Amino acid sequence: MTGSVARQKGNSGHIGNLVDIDGDGDQDLIVQFETSALELSEANTLAVLQGVLLDGTKITGEDFVSVVP
Repeated sequence: MTGSVARQKGNSGHIGNLVDIDGDGDQDLIVQFETSALELSEANTLAVLQGVLLDGTKITGEDFVSVVP
């Protein structure tokens, strides 16, 4: 996800929501990105997110993707 910046939500300055999206009891961070900035093609099957939290903690996440033209 190189070069892509998470979208802010409204005037709050927040970039995401914590929601238990998969029903496992854990809060999942849901973040939106401008898809044109992701530089994904139909050949891509994995997207990797790397970032830094406000306290300096580095985070990494990945998931399988399916790019539909």
